Amino acid sequence: MIIPDPDTIVALMEECSKKILLPSFGKLTKNQIWRKDNKSLVTQADLDSEKFLIRRLTEILPGSLTIGEEEAEGNPEILDHFQREHAVWVIDPLDGTSNYSRGDSKFAILISLCLKGEIVAGWLGMPAFDLYIWGIKGEGAWSRGKKLKTKKSKGADLLSLSGSLGARMRKIPDLDDSFESIKNYRCCGAEYVDIALGKLDFAHYPRTKPWDHCAGNIVVLEAGGFIGELIAGSNYKPWQSAKEGILVASSGEVFSKVGNFLKARLS
Repeated sequence: MIIPDPDTIVALMEECSKKILLPSFGKLTKNQIWRKDNKSLVTQADLDSEKFLIRRLTEILPGSLTIGEEEAEGNPEILDHFQREHAVWVIDPLDGTSNYSRGDSKFAILISLCLKGEIVAGWLGMPAFDLYIWGIKGEGAWSRGKKLKTKKSKGADLLSLSGSLGARMRKIPDLDDSFESIKNYRCCGAEYVDIALGKLDFAHYPRTKPWDHCAGNIVVLEAGGFIGELIAGSNYKPWQSAKEGILVASSGEVFSKVGNFLKARLS
């Protein structure tokens, strides 16, 4: 399989942003926002963006399959695509939907390309910031011709680290006294971008849906980061859930120290 020119996918994301996401940003009406069966938020922009991306990506790579977030709603069998011989596009057409719907600029487009369950390329786009980054297995992570490197924290002392944690983890009693800062962007893509750019040290995710994590996984790994299941430490597998989720870190050392801290408080 020949991986498409990364700039071609960036151009597609920019087109999707300009034609669909940015014109509707901050302008959605009540009948364009609703709840899915799983109670998560969805908008007309999610649906329009996914339809656009599926059509264009399968044109770019004829014979490829797709796993879109909205496409997978009520159709879990679609994850079986990971086991097939075809190349598979994994698409989150609008990551951070709740942010988008209330006018918060931290929303993203996530696209990755997988072959036989292996993530071989990924793209992260933040339309409101005109920021697009990508990574290809063995070729590094890049943005507009600049090679990206994760932040290297000397000694990885916890008090020097900044990270993102969900609601459950933020209830840990000694959390604020243990790290430099803890936040939550409510957008996986935005957090992956900041880790790849060296602006954030780690992020933990209890849910491991492929459309949320495949693109960020390859980009952060190619930028020098480390990702694994929090408990087992094993590599992220797009088609499987992970006990206590996954931890994304700027380095193996950060993964180990933050992971040990979190696991000790979960036991």
